[in-house]
Amino acid sequence: MVSYADLKKPMPWLRGVRVHVANAQREDEVRRVLDAEGFVLRTLEGSRISGDVAFFHEAARALGFPEYFGRNWDAFHDCLGDVVFGPAERIAILWRDADESLAGDAQTVVNAASAFDSVGSPGSEDDDPAQLEVFLFGRGPGFGS
Repeated sequence: MVSYADLKKPMPWLRGVRVHVANAQREDEVRRVLDAEGFVLRTLEGSRISGDVAFFHEAARALGFPEYFGRNWDAFHDCLGDVVFGPAERIAILWRDADESLAGDAQTVVNAASAFDSVGSPGSEDDDPAQLEVFLFGRGPGFGS
């Protein structure tokens, strides 16, 4: 069973459960904390995400999905499950420039956040999922200070 890291202790400003929104200026701080807690870090480049097709391409690259990844939401959920139930105990997805992704296609970001939140949730029926934390970094209103 995975021992969950309480990230609100080293980052008391952190909001959200599993999916967090943070100002881009906090990325280095978040990376240091996650590193210290033993998380495997995967980075999505939000400037490359302008809709579903671009998201699936970037997710496949960043998360190491197999070549046969079907590039649709069902396939994304399945492949993400393989990542969450893989050998890593703690995984963090750092979505840089999430504000640019939102400007490109907000529905894609909402769908992705929902998928991230639903896979291997603590207390779910799934056996021994890794701790998955997702950070959407951006600039401007709505991303905090």
